[in-house]
Amino acid sequence: MVLTTLHACGYRPLEGGAGPDGTQQVHVAGITNDTFNPGIQATVSAAIVRQLRFNTRIRLADEAAADLVLSGRVTSYQSDAIVFNVQDIGRRYRVRVILLATLAGRSGSPVRLTQEVSGEAYYTTGSTAADTRAAEQEATQRAAQDLARQLVALLVEEL
Repeated sequence: MVLTTLHACGYRPLEGGAGPDGTQQVHVAGITNDTFNPGIQATVSAAIVRQLRFNTRIRLADEAAADLVLSGRVTSYQSDAIVFNVQDIGRRYRVRVILLATLAGRSGSPVRLTQEVSGEAYYTTGSTAADTRAAEQEATQRAAQDLARQLVALLVEEL
């Protein structure tokens, strides 16, 4: 009886079941890096995949099964001081990551979307260089997550 009630109200399990009508199968192709920050493309790609897994209208798929292919390149990584101490040394920074994303159909279909998307996060310098580097890396992760949230929201609107 409980299962009948859940099914009748439109509940569908996401794992192993079909998604809502209009679900698109998307393959995330390699994200490339045009910056001097090594590994940023892997951070951004992982954030996009994580965000897509939470979405009910877009499903991750292998390239052969995908309706659409999402690719992109990280065009900019910025870490800019925004707050300074009395000696004019940066204490608080803003990290901004910019991705030029492209969404296209498989097998030479036309490009459906080309959009620049950015994500940002903030960090405060630590008492040591290691603390500051760790804070910057954490902020980079958060900026990639912010970028991924915005990108997936854009994809949902487009699809």
